[in-house]
Amino acid sequence: MANWDLIIPDTSTGPLAAALRAQSGMDLPAAAGPVNGQMVCIVDAGDDASTLAQVVQLLQVQKPPQLIANISSSQLQSAVERRLGSDGIAPIPILISPQELLAGHFIAANPLFKSAAIRDQPQVHVIMLGFNALGRALLDEIILDAIADRLGHPVIDILAPDASATQAALNREMPEIGASAIINVRPLNLDQLIDREGGILAKIEASAPLTAIFILLETAEATLLASAAIADLQDRRGLAIAPIFIGGPGASTALAIATPKRAPRNIALQIKIIEDLASIPDLLEHILRGRDIIARRVHEAYQAKYARQTAAGTPWEHLAETYRRANRRAGRHLAQKLSAIGIEGNGDPQRLHLVNSVTFAALIMPLVQSAVADEPIRRLARLEHERWCAERRLDGWVFGPLRDEQRRLHPSLIPFDDPRLSADEIGKDIDQLRFLLGFVVAPDEAGAATRLSIGILPQTAAAQPGIALLAVQSRLQQEMEREITLISPLLTVPELNAILALTSWLDQQRRRYSLIIPQWHNDSEGLRDAELAARPEFSAISLRANCCIVPISPGAGDDWADAAASNAGMTALTGYVLKRADLLLQPEASVNRSGQKPDLPV
Repeated sequence: MANWDLIIPDTSTGPLAAALRAQSGMDLPAAAGPVNGQMVCIVDAGDDASTLAQVVQLLQVQKPPQLIANISSSQLQSAVERRLGSDGIAPIPILISPQELLAGHFIAANPLFKSAAIRDQPQVHVIMLGFNALGRALLDEIILDAIADRLGHPVIDILAPDASATQAALNREMPEIGASAIINVRPLNLDQLIDREGGILAKIEASAPLTAIFILLETAEATLLASAAIADLQDRRGLAIAPIFIGGPGASTALAIATPKRAPRNIALQIKIIEDLASIPDLLEHILRGRDIIARRVHEAYQAKYARQTAAGTPWEHLAETYRRANRRAGRHLAQKLSAIGIEGNGDPQRLHLVNSVTFAALIMPLVQSAVADEPIRRLARLEHERWCAERRLDGWVFGPLRDEQRRLHPSLIPFDDPRLSADEIGKDIDQLRFLLGFVVAPDEAGAATRLSIGILPQTAAAQPGIALLAVQSRLQQEMEREITLISPLLTVPELNAILALTSWLDQQRRRYSLIIPQWHNDSEGLRDAELAARPEFSAISLRANCCIVPISPGAGDDWADAAASNAGMTALTGYVLKRADLLLQPEASVNRSGQKPDLPV
């Protein structure tokens, strides 16, 4: 924070001010270093009315500082933003709530669309226990995150203390959100939740596999009861199989008593805390610059292409917050679009727009330069249209035959395949997609790349023979830019030896890779060799930071849906690996006759 001239008045006593004081070590209002000749002033009086009164006073100053104000009400925030945007005030005050900051930061670090895809789920399915201000902010982020290739509309089940009031608020604030997400609001009953036989969680999970469970309750006791009940359902009943994300009182205690004993990298059985604002590194930098790195790039690209047209000609510092937010959302969704064409990054939300130069030349530029709207272009344009529609609906817009800014009506708020969507409107989606790929995405040697998935299966399980380890190594040396994923159920000693040999070589080469271990129906012990289970290397590899354990279970319509069938587990695990593998490694050909790992050339 040393680069900012930060002022936190004594009257700012709310959570935003407290977090910034904690990070800067400030006990009293203080300042250090200029920013473009202006100061940054935090306005956070503890309630929206008092905060806005102070904002109005500060805007009367001849050269007002850059204001950052904590406005918790999303409705009030939108109303004030529209007024400030029309008044021509510069620099535009930044109105933000702690919940909005936390939700955006948390979902960026825990993308649910990737969790759903890796677990073979048809859509993101989330349960929210409680629906407070943080829950409202998370709802926006979850819906936009979940709009991804080959995933259906997200399903969000909200268990609220006052279900009727929650439903009424959603109907009022986003009346057409049902066209972008399936939202079910039910009454919250902790006693029913704890019912291990016919509880509401089991009923909800039966409708579709769960991607995440959010506990957002108002008291520590309720948080502990809910987290303990869900952990018990997971451990003893094999139900509610999803990570638990806890925000609010009692979270730290819940983490201590309910964390599953299984490997912590099990993405379906873990507990994470949604921490407070001070947990966001360099919070002030994040608010003023960090979260806007890609958004600014989007806006600057618009300025270059559409100078003097609508808001595109306005400098970022003078840009209304509604347009800034739209640019943030467009920038963050690059992860879903790149993933749709097989390009995967390292998860850094500030580097989503960077693509390895080889991949950029091979995949991005042909899409940008193509003169026809072929299948990949239309698929990405459809994704962009769905994202744009969801964004508008979250902000309260509805379909109308004529566009009306004041009434928030738009004729394009219809499905991509709706015959009412004109060719010109589809062309705009395609132009937007090409604009993002051509002007926002940029080549970078350390950027995102296509992924090469290597499947490792027992010889008896594979549908076809795999290739030897040295052949895999040769392939990897020819494609140095590729991201690498190793996929194995790790059922036999030869699989383990092959993985140890390959990961040792990858570490020497300093290649980026991840390991996925699919696990049958929450327990593969009946399928796994006893000798393998006793090996310390087996436990060690499952605890690696780049390892994900992925429980898979029978789904409706699956040929192997009978979980009691003797070969159901092996069929499911084999199918999971074969579906994802670009090539198969034969584990039995990856060790020498003494059973040791071979020496691989570096």
